[in-house]
Amino acid sequence: MRAQFVSCGRCKRPYLSEESACPFCAAPPLRGAAKVFMGVMTPLVLAACYGSPGWELDDTGDTSTIDLDGDGWNSDVDCDDADENVNPDAIEDCADTIDNDCDDKIDGEDEDCADTGSGG
Repeated sequence: MRAQFVSCGRCKRPYLSEESACPFCAAPPLRGAAKVFMGVMTPLVLAACYGSPGWELDDTGDTSTIDLDGDGWNSDVDCDDADENVNPDAIEDCADTIDNDCDDKIDGEDEDCADTGSGG
């Protein structure tokens, strides 16, 4: 079996799997259930300590301060917080069947598209 790099369970530094212990901190390599347990628990502990990525809650747990798409508009006013091109400052695209500027009007219904309609 070819040696590969593994991450130390204690100091997290990489070392070759054929080593009998981590050369940096002398921790024995994780095997079997311990390896599985650490692989599952590490992300859970990090999420508990630092929060889930992309969700920044204030002290009250209010989710209206979340801006998932990074367009500068929080989810309480951004009508599609998964698309950075859709927000209250966006220009309405009159041919895509999307409410780009979050005014609850799509394409032909939107006053911004009144001058671009076909047939004059």
